[in-house]
Amino acid sequence: MDYHSPEGSTSGKVPNPTDLSRRLESTQQEQQTKDNWSDDENSTATPSRSPNNSIPRVDLQTSTQLSPVNLQCCCGNENCPNLAAFLRSLKSMEDHLRLAAEIGQALLQQQGVYQEEIKEYQQKIEHQ
Repeated sequence: MDYHSPEGSTSGKVPNPTDLSRRLESTQQEQQTKDNWSDDENSTATPSRSPNNSIPRVDLQTSTQLSPVNLQCCCGNENCPNLAAFLRSLKSMEDHLRLAAEIGQALLQQQGVYQEEIKEYQQKIEHQ
């Protein structure tokens, strides 16, 4: 049985965790590309981070609402670079959380399918 295939006994109904992981990697690469591009243009707009503590950043417009709460910086400046960096980090974290939830659900579904296959196989062995 090919465990990396969405086909098999599942008829392609269960998302493939490997494909979701590849999607995460490609999303991270796209965000790094955007990050490098935005760093070249606005090197002073966002604080630099070490490679070990980097959070992928995405381009945000100031009018983009990320949450139902209207966040304001303590300095009161609407164009505060610290607030913009925080909002980018928050959006990135929310995106990663959603993708992790999708991967987790796919893994749970796949595990359920494998459990059913094991039960069927054990029943076949017992009846022989």
